[in-house]
Order: sequence, then C-alpha cells, then structure tokens
Amino acid sequence: MYRFGVLFFFLLAGVPVYGNIFINEIHYDPPDLGFEAGSLREFVELVNGGDSPVFLAGYRFTRGIDFVFPEGIVLEPGEYLVVARTPSHPVWDLYSTQVVGPFEGKLSNEGERIRLEDPSGAAVEDFTYDDTFPWPAGADGYGPSLERLRHDLPAGDYHNWRASLTDNGTPGGLNSVNGTPPQPLIIRSRTIPEHPTSSDPVIVRVVFDSPAEIQSATLQYQPFKMKSSNYGSRIISQAKLLKVSESPIEATYETILPVFSSQTLVRYNCILKLLNGGVLFLPHRAEPRPFDSFFVYNHEIVSLLPVLWRFDPLFSTLTGASQKFSGVVIQPSSVEQAVAYDGAEILNSRNGNKVKFLKEKAYLNNRTLNLIPEMPQEGLTAGKSAPFREDLAFWYFNHMGVSAPQTHWLRVIYPGNPGTQTQQLGIEQINEDFLDRIGLSQESYLFKRNYVSPYWEPHLNEELGNSILFDLESALRPNLPLQRRQIIEQSIDQDIFLAYSIVSMLLTNWDGYHNNHWMYKNLAPGTLWQIFPWDQDKAWGYTDTTPFYTEFPLTYPITGTSPGVTRSPGPILSPLHQDATFYGQFLFGLRRELDQSFTDNFLYPEIEQRRSLLLSDLTLLEGSIGKTRTDRRDQINNSYNTIRNYILARRDYLLGQLQSYDPSQKPPFLRKAAFARRNQVLVLFERPLLPDGALDVQHYWMTPGNLHPSQVTLYLPDQVLLEFENPFLQHTAYILRVEGVRDVETSAPLTPAQARRIEFSQPRVSITEIQYDNRGDDLEWIELHNTLDEVVDISGWMFTDDESYPPRGEGYGVFREGSVLDGREYVVVNLWNKPDFWRWKMPPSVRILHPLVKEEGALSNGGDNLLLFDAEVGGQLVDGAFFANYPDLCTEGESLEKVDELFPWGDEDTVDLNFRKAAVPLGFSTEPNVNGNPLSTRGSPGRRNGTEITTHIDDWIFY
Repeated sequence: MYRFGVLFFFLLAGVPVYGNIFINEIHYDPPDLGFEAGSLREFVELVNGGDSPVFLAGYRFTRGIDFVFPEGIVLEPGEYLVVARTPSHPVWDLYSTQVVGPFEGKLSNEGERIRLEDPSGAAVEDFTYDDTFPWPAGADGYGPSLERLRHDLPAGDYHNWRASLTDNGTPGGLNSVNGTPPQPLIIRSRTIPEHPTSSDPVIVRVVFDSPAEIQSATLQYQPFKMKSSNYGSRIISQAKLLKVSESPIEATYETILPVFSSQTLVRYNCILKLLNGGVLFLPHRAEPRPFDSFFVYNHEIVSLLPVLWRFDPLFSTLTGASQKFSGVVIQPSSVEQAVAYDGAEILNSRNGNKVKFLKEKAYLNNRTLNLIPEMPQEGLTAGKSAPFREDLAFWYFNHMGVSAPQTHWLRVIYPGNPGTQTQQLGIEQINEDFLDRIGLSQESYLFKRNYVSPYWEPHLNEELGNSILFDLESALRPNLPLQRRQIIEQSIDQDIFLAYSIVSMLLTNWDGYHNNHWMYKNLAPGTLWQIFPWDQDKAWGYTDTTPFYTEFPLTYPITGTSPGVTRSPGPILSPLHQDATFYGQFLFGLRRELDQSFTDNFLYPEIEQRRSLLLSDLTLLEGSIGKTRTDRRDQINNSYNTIRNYILARRDYLLGQLQSYDPSQKPPFLRKAAFARRNQVLVLFERPLLPDGALDVQHYWMTPGNLHPSQVTLYLPDQVLLEFENPFLQHTAYILRVEGVRDVETSAPLTPAQARRIEFSQPRVSITEIQYDNRGDDLEWIELHNTLDEVVDISGWMFTDDESYPPRGEGYGVFREGSVLDGREYVVVNLWNKPDFWRWKMPPSVRILHPLVKEEGALSNGGDNLLLFDAEVGGQLVDGAFFANYPDLCTEGESLEKVDELFPWGDEDTVDLNFRKAAVPLGFSTEPNVNGNPLSTRGSPGRRNGTEITTHIDDWIFY
C-alpha cells in the first residue's frame, strides 16, 4: 500500500478551516475492560489554541457524533476540554479537566467524518479520520488514542496524527506525541529476496515520503535465532541506508544485510536525521508493530503438520525505548513459504497459551489461536489425553451441524539448540472472526457461559449488558409448559440446541450443560438464540472404564445429577429439556445417532486418520531432533485407544437405556390432552417409552415459593399406577388412580410399544374451586363436588399437600365422622377449624362443611398442591389440585375454578388447561372487612362453576 506525499494530500483535501478551537485528540476505539464495553470511554478532546477565551455555548458536533454545548462552557487559552460519551464513567474521576457530555452516537471504529460547527453553523473542524493505512493503527483498539501533532496543519492529514504513547491517551493534558515531526513517514518497505535462506544476503528497501526533510537514514536490526541458546540476545546492529532514487514526493533507500542462520527472525526499523536537526524513529513506537521483519529459513524442517515457531516476549530497545515484543512464524504446509506474524501477543491462558494476532494480519482469518500444551497437566483437564478429546469433539459437533471452533494440529518449535519441537493442538477462538467464518452477523449478542459472576460474559456489543439472557432464563423457568413451549418456539433455534444436546450426551459433555458454552443471537427482532460448544477437554468420558462417564444418565440435562458429579442444572438447557417436545426429540435423536454417527464404523476411521497423521509426523519430528519420543507415541496411542473403548461402552449403555425407541418412527410426546367421552380421558404421552416399559414424565411439584422438578413414572400395561418420587422431600405418593390402559376405541389392551392412549376414571369427589388468597387464612375455602348420584361418606378423608404425606403439613385436615356429600352436591369446606371466625353470609342453598379435625396451616398464596385422600393413612388419592400463582392467577377475594371435572388434575398443565380465575361475581353479599371492602368478590361456591369450558376435543392436535 502506498502513502501519498503531503503536497499531493493538500491537492485532494481542499482548503482547511482554521480557528482557535481545535480537535486535539480522539479516542474512537478504546479496548474493552473485562466485560465492560470500551465504547463507554470514547471521547473527543478540544483545545483552545488562541489567546482569548472562547464561549462554547451553541457550538455543536454535527457529524460523527451529536452534541450541543450548553450555556456556561468557557475554554480559556491553552485549556483542554473533553467531550465524553459517558461523562459519569469512573475513568473521568482521574482527571481534573472539564468533562462534558454525553454525546449521542458512537465514534466509528472504522473511521468517519467528524464535524464541529460554531453557533452560526460554520465549520470549526471538518475532516475524516481512518483506521487503515496510512493512518496510525495503534489507536485502533490497542489502547492508545489518536493524538494530533500540530494545529497549524490540516486535521485531515494523516501525517498530523499519531497513536498516543500512553494507554487511554492524555485527555486534559499535553499530548504524549507533542514535538514529534509529522513528516516523513514510511510508505512501504520490502526485503529482497522476500523469503531468504541462510545463504542469501538480504537487501532491505524502504520508501519514505517528504524526501526534502531527510538528511540521513539508518537501518536498525535485531536478529532472534531460534536454534541458538543465545536466542534472547539484545544486540542491535545498524546499517547505513543509501538513497537510490528520489522524486518530489518520495525517496527510496536501501542497504544490504549479512547472511543469517536458518530459523532466524530479523526485526528492523529506521532512524531518520532531519534537516531541521530532529531525529525520528519509524515506524512510530506506539504502533502495535513498530518495526518490520523477515524470517530466514532453509526448509529443513520436514513436517506433515503446519509448523509454528514461537518467539516469546522479550524486551528490546529497537524503538528507542524498552518495550516487550513477541511474535510467531507459521509455515502452513511443507510446500508453502513461512509467514511472519510478528507483533502477535503470546499470552498465558488457563490451559495453555493464546496467540493474539494483529488486526491486519490474522492467521486463518481469526485473530486468536488457542494453543493447548502437548502434555497438559493432570487434574486441570483430562490430562494427557485432553487435546485429542477436544480435537475430535469439535469435529463431531461440526459434523452434527453445530457450529464449533476449527482445530489444527501444529508442529510448535521453541527457541533453543537444537530446540524443542512439540505437537500441539490449535483451537479457533469464538469471536467476531468466528462469526464471519460461519456467516453470522457481528451485530449481535455473544455470551460465554461461566460458572461465576457475571455468569453470562458479554463478548460482543458489551454495552447492551447481559440482562437479555437472564430474562430468557426467567421466561423458561415457569411451571407452565404451554407458556414455556411458546417461549422456546419464539426464542430458541431448536434444531441447533437439539443437535448440541445430543452430541453432549453422547460425549458425556457434562460441563457443557450448565457451563462452558456460548450463546449467540442477532440483534434483529425475531431472530433465534444459537449455541456453540467450548472447552471439550472432558469429552469422550475422560476414561474408558469409569461408569461415571460411560453411564452418564439421560436425565442429567434436567437435574444436573449423575452418579459421579452434581452441578446446578443449566439455566437454559435444563428447562429446555423439561419441555416434552424437545426432550422426546432429544431421546429419539440419541437413538438415531447410535445407528448413524455414534458407531465404531463411523468414528474409528476418523480416529485412525488422526492417529496415523500424528504418529507419522512424530517419526519426522524424532528425526529432526535426533531423539526418540516414546512418551509421545504412548500418549497418542493410549489416548485414542481410551476414546475407542469409551465409544463402545457408551453405546452399550445408551442402547440399553433406549432399546424400546425405534429411530425410524416419530417420537410420541404430549402436545395436548383432552377428554374423549364421559369417564374417559385421552392423553398423549409427554415422553417416549423408556426401555423398561415405563413412560418417563417430567413434572413440576410445587412447595410454597419453590419449584422442584420431580420424576413421575407410568408403568405399562399391567398394574398401572402413577408413582411420584420427590427426591427433595423423600417420600412417594400415588398421584392418580388409573383403572387400565386400553385403546379408547377398541378397548383392547395396549402393549408398551403401542400405548398412545390411556383411560382414566373420573374421580368420585372432585375439587372444583379454591379460595386461596383472601384477607386472612381463616377466610379461605375449598369447594367439593360429588360427581356420583349416590351419597358419598367422606368421614376420615384427608386434605393434605405433598409435604404432608405421610400426614401433617400445610393445608392438612381430616373430615369428622358423619361428613357426607349428597349425590351431585356441591359443598364449601372451611378447611380450618375456626367456625367463630367464619364470616360468610352464604345463601341457604350453600352448605358449609366444618369443622375439620387435626387441621394445620394454610394454602400458599404463591401456589400449592391440594390432595384429597380417602383415608388419613394408606388411603388412595381421590383428586388433587395443583396451582401456581405465576403469573398471578387470582387477586384477593377471587377464587380459582376447575374448568371441567373430566380432565385429570394431575400435572403442571392444570394452570393452563383446567383451572381459571372465577368468571362470575359471587352473586351474594359477604361481610365487609374493616376497610369496608367485600371479603370475596368473584366465585361460585356451592354451585356449578361459572367458568366456561374453553377447551374442546376438536381443538386438540394429536400426534
């Protein structure tokens, strides 16, 4: 790329606008601080370059940013003022200068036009800055700001700007580059030959603009010899640059350097003595790479892998100051030239190193490469086998349609004589470049899930924060399955999440359910969340024999519990798997992949290809270093053998768990349920059949203030019962009495493989209405309905909840002797034995049944379970009601009515499908409370519910 001379620039730029107020500094791309957006620290600095105060009221920025200066802002001669995007940011507490703002908009990281006008609308400053050559690169997200050199030169001339020598710039003070000559600059440089060997003298040719300013030029160079024990030598040599050609706008200088040994990186820069007596180091030392470099190489390394030479950080005075530099050189293949990525940072990371390339020169179009050590430390990961697991896992995710980082095995060479050569895994970083590669927009959310605060780490558009994912967590959390299903369909790319979960279950990626994944969503409305995997060192089961890995349970995505590890259930993935549709597809998808991709026939060839490549390259490596690497050979073989054995053991376990699943069939799952005819209820399975002939149904069970996932199993087809096992409360209760499992139309018994429809008996006595949120516990009531024609004796029957079986707990009470219900009768039950406080003025037609004995507690206003057993001890469940006040079902004085008694009470669908807020007023007066308000406002105690049935058999979709 060419730099144009300043004279040519004047021809293009037109006549500049001069004045006493100047834009002196621009911080357009501050780097992010942790998870805080750097854009919050953007600023534009003004300075009064005149001899008189300037009243800035009415001045305004009209291009780039929007800001109008208010009354009372005065800039004294020589004084600075900062216009900040976020003047309340704590960074401004560090400075004593005037800070005004906030301005609207953001300064473009790619460069843009910026215009400052006076109150008349005349331009005070109007120019365009840029982030590409020949403008300074150091201000483009590396830390420094863009500082102006002189006010008597046009603001639009790139010669007149440098990257600050101070991170974050010098707001409110003299620019750090003050006194730096604006000209000349390097237009271009090259070496001849471009890729020298150890037998080639090297010609370095440099072209400067503004040649009339130059008195003499010197080349400084510093070699870093990879194969030498003296790699860290700080010797800097000089060679005189001779002028070989000149024109009015540029001059070419060159010199010849001596030969260097192979695998030597040579860095060089220039020192110019100017005719005015000044001295100038070029490139400017605040640039991310304040030198150029070349690599000398004889192609003596024979490798089947790309070769990466590490030039680790060392201090150098090449720029005239002591600075630390690092870099890498990469030869993509044996038939390609080695490319110097000099100036790249080599940073330590938790499990290895990160190589952060410069923006203008990224490897494989990604600025960050994660390097995993050849021999990872035991205990931190899966030990020596971790790199092989990560490599194969990311490949498998990509194969299954889940966008995942690309991986590359590299021959990594360290300094020394003869030097250390290793085989290391390089992993692509998930970042903006990753999104570009897979065709996704950077105008998006990108979060990494961590197990510590802030839990959702923002890595793109950080200003937007992470509340959107916490909102998604809350939306998925309720126990209302239809609402959750709607949120899933509106928010989640189910195909991607399903594939992610299937792969994670196959690979025992237990960490990836609650942690160690990324979430992505385009900022455009209506777009869906996607998920990317991360940190796969624990995939493929660590070992091949431990049941903790090979028998990783199918319920782990929901509960976070397995025989060997317990984690908090994933805030997104756990409720996703609690959805009947998703979980059914998940199980059938697992079964399908056990026949397709998760087989030895499919996976073993991929493993063998990797094993053969690494072993063959290892033979070449051993020849290069003159030493046998038995430890590495064993590491490769043992790691892949372990993965092979894991695959077989994992397949055996999963096939045993999923043996009843036919992968060619569509998975049965509950989408809707409805009554078919009187005394029958048609139910479609929420979960596919498990291998033992059981139907696995995930329910929520409400205890006051908490939602607990619990396990429900329906055994088919003999001795049918619905068994509730609550791991949190340590008891078992029968939830619903099931008369039989038969086809509704033919009445023929169904086998487990055929079972799709189930008959339930209508309860003898039905809980039809609940007043759970009144002005005082003593005013709460429950309505019962005898669904039979004959009298039902309910003496000794018990009301309880899930915490009180065996008996006692909130909402507990036992009916006295002589308690009976007439045929088809509705009665109101005063659940608590406080008749003196029973202040209802019921019509004579409403019978109140009270008092109860052994009463305790109250119904929770936040939600509860209410169960009716036909005996206090050892009784069968007659009916039950599950309600959760999320969102608020009823306000004070309103009752909750059952929609239809033919529908079974029994799960989280109750709130959505079979209980509603009372639809009609009470129809009679009640005693007012102390404030004169009625104690109850809506409901139908003692009579048929006023809530209309809004769900009909024709509305349901069966699968």
